[in-house]
Amino acid sequence: MRRSTNNPWIPPNGLNGGPAFAQIGGEDVAPVLAAAGGGRFGGQLGSIVYHDNASALKVSKTTVGTLFMGSYQLVKFTSALVRGQLVFWDTLANNGLADYEVTHTVTAASCFRAGVALFTDAAATGKFGYIQTGGLASMQFGNSAVGTIGLGVIQATALDVPLLTVATVNTTAMATAQLTEDVLALVGQAYEAPTQNLISRVLMLPNGFYPNVGRG
Repeated sequence: MRRSTNNPWIPPNGLNGGPAFAQIGGEDVAPVLAAAGGGRFGGQLGSIVYHDNASALKVSKTTVGTLFMGSYQLVKFTSALVRGQLVFWDTLANNGLADYEVTHTVTAASCFRAGVALFTDAAATGKFGYIQTGGLASMQFGNSAVGTIGLGVIQATALDVPLLTVATVNTTAMATAQLTEDVLALVGQAYEAPTQNLISRVLMLPNGFYPNVGRG
């Protein structure tokens, strides 16, 4: 396992245990400290931690799901979260890139994909936690028929229909007629045969997400 040089704080329930924390460092942080940028470890906001499969398992809450090799970033949430759905840098209402803020709410005008939510939390707004920004991720597929292993995975609800205003994914055959739209919506490649309305593993495509290099 590699960490940034700041040795980022890891929640006691693991990266995907949830719920989001009101302060970086846990709920025992004094409110007077929490007000100054996220708690006593507020300077770690934006930090990135890297895992292989073995070390990712150690920081997984397996009753929620298993984490796999990849990069994980400590961010602030500006909306509720749903495990496996995409999250986006909150660049419309907030200074999302500079402040490492992500949202589950997306519009075509603000489709700056940050990563994948690791847990579900309806009360995550204003709190902190990790998202996955690269590697082998568990993503929520849409509510229509899905494709097979190895196909491209796009931001979409339906098979082969890219849609930049949703937080779910589906597969695509990358047909020539829709190639431009698919490229804009492409997030990865199906690592296993996905099932509609369920979470399946996807190899994240680096070009499908906007890296926001944190404090190292």
